[in-house]
Amino acid sequence: MASDVKYRPGERHRCGLWIESGGELILLHASAGFPDHYLRNRRLDIERSIAGKSFRRGQTIVLDNVRENDDWEPNPESSSPYLALICIPIGRWGVLTVDALHPMKEHVKMICELYGCMIEGAMEEYMRLLSVTEIAASKPEKKQA
Repeated sequence: MASDVKYRPGERHRCGLWIESGGELILLHASAGFPDHYLRNRRLDIERSIAGKSFRRGQTIVLDNVRENDDWEPNPESSSPYLALICIPIGRWGVLTVDALHPMKEHVKMICELYGCMIEGAMEEYMRLLSVTEIAASKPEKKQA
């Protein structure tokens, strides 16, 4: 996805899929640009982060400069050059984030929302299949006559 939303050659974007767990968003999957040790370790507070606000409100948030937003808190472990941010809520599951060095065009938001819908649909279908499997496994077997 990070390469699908580029507007100019050489532009750098990074994408993360954050899953809600116990009042936090945990980085479950990430594109290049995120340090490897962030996976499953990097956490955002749902009440005190831009991604958390997107999740709570169920609304896409687009910012040209995160540093100008009251909900942004710098990561003490990193001096990230990324300034622009799009957060797309993924239903009851979490948030998809896209970071960029420069403000993103309107079509980038639409592409990100499309990816968000596909991810949400896949997760809902996965949970539906798990439920069907659990129901089938809990039914007693019928004895043959």
